[in-house]
Amino acid sequence: MTASLYLHIPFCASLCDYCDFYSVEVPKTDVQFYLEMLCTDIEQQIQQYNINEIPSLYIGGGTPSVLGARRIEWLFKRIHGIFPGYIPEITVEANPESVNEDFLDACLSGGATRLSIGIQTFYEKSRQALNRAGDPHAIMEKLELITRFFPESFSVDLMTGLPFQTEAQLREDINRVCSCSPGHISLYSLTVEPSVPFFHLLPLPDQADALYCFGRDLLEQYSYMQYEVSNFARPGKRCQHNIRYWRMQSWLGAGAAASGTIIDEKKGTGTRRTYNPDIENYFRHDAVEESLDQLTLVQEMLLMGFRYIEGPDEGLFKNRFGINLESYIPETLDSWKHKGMIQPGKNALTPEGLLFLNRFLIQTFEEIENRS
Repeated sequence: MTASLYLHIPFCASLCDYCDFYSVEVPKTDVQFYLEMLCTDIEQQIQQYNINEIPSLYIGGGTPSVLGARRIEWLFKRIHGIFPGYIPEITVEANPESVNEDFLDACLSGGATRLSIGIQTFYEKSRQALNRAGDPHAIMEKLELITRFFPESFSVDLMTGLPFQTEAQLREDINRVCSCSPGHISLYSLTVEPSVPFFHLLPLPDQADALYCFGRDLLEQYSYMQYEVSNFARPGKRCQHNIRYWRMQSWLGAGAAASGTIIDEKKGTGTRRTYNPDIENYFRHDAVEESLDQLTLVQEMLLMGFRYIEGPDEGLFKNRFGINLESYIPETLDSWKHKGMIQPGKNALTPEGLLFLNRFLIQTFEEIENRS
């Protein structure tokens, strides 16, 4: 069976106020013991689901780069010992302040094909508002270092809708990043709850939307083409691991707060394993398993698939559920075609249509509910 693999490394040097991913400060737990438990988990899941092909591996967090060179080297050796087969795409997430030459060399030696670097912004005033570590000048130096080890094979995360952000600041962020020629850039719109300390400093919704559109258009001027709501890439540099999520293809998840989904293609159903966001529970292998019936899997495939610029995989949809996509939600697709929000010849949203994805999905699910 084929399944991608996601590993969650929940450790961070410090915790950012806006982040809702499960993470802990690195000195507060036994990191090596966690990695050993993680590898035991990987081995058990590969055996349980009879995985003989892993098309992509994503090591995310948290901040995997805080593991340092010695531990990331150890982790890669254990992974390749558990699964000695070829893995075409291996991504490691990193923050610039915890990256050095030894770590980058260990990633390359371990088989990493791309790095994903969390920058968010260079603008110091916005970084301070987010409680984001790192000095902008030092970050740029680390970015230049990364280009030596992973030329055009790294991704950078940027954000819009930040406190104190203007079009001029966003332009400066994008100009700086593009000067290093990453193959891939993620541009996320910041969304936080009103209880977050800096909420009152955020731009109004219309201003935040305008900033995102400005950033999107500027990235495309640099030849980074949008292929998902928040992701842009040059030719051949799309993240294959994330595409499998958007296609709803099987993946294993290992680590505290990680989640994996195994699809039964013949039945059009799935099994999901989710770990609690707690390291101590993870040490006890405390996971929740749930069955995904066909209707749930249909809804998730539409939810994820319409984020992708190509839309849901129509052949996969037909094989799984025995019906064409346009026959399943004809009213919604027809309505959005008349609005000019569906790409000609495809059942996929246009770039402008992606701005209204939530509205499209509400209408989609209402159509499904009214029919059932």
